[in-house]
Amino acid sequence: MRPHNSRPLHGDFRGRGVIDFALAFHSEKVVNSLGGRHGEIVAFDNLGGDRYRPEVAMTDEWGGCLDGILFQPTRKRLEFWCNTARGYTKWNGTKFVGKMFIGD
Repeated sequence: MRPHNSRPLHGDFRGRGVIDFALAFHSEKVVNSLGGRHGEIVAFDNLGGDRYRPEVAMTDEWGGCLDGILFQPTRKRLEFWCNTARGYTKWNGTKFVGKMFIGD
């Protein structure tokens, strides 16, 4: 997996009052007929003292086509999109959960 060509995304993903960050990654290999690649959004949990723990927050086949990603503080989730696909992932208190939507 290599990082997607986007900047790190910052926000308080777990609602603990500290700033976490996330990065999107994608595989080199095409995995579906639409040209999609295996993609992951990895959240880095701020442990303090300049230490972070990575955790895969979302996995799907949008890699290489991520048009955008943002942290929506009102909905407390990471939202992303690619062409007519979109999705989100959020912390539920125990783990990250997410959903993809495909269509126009």
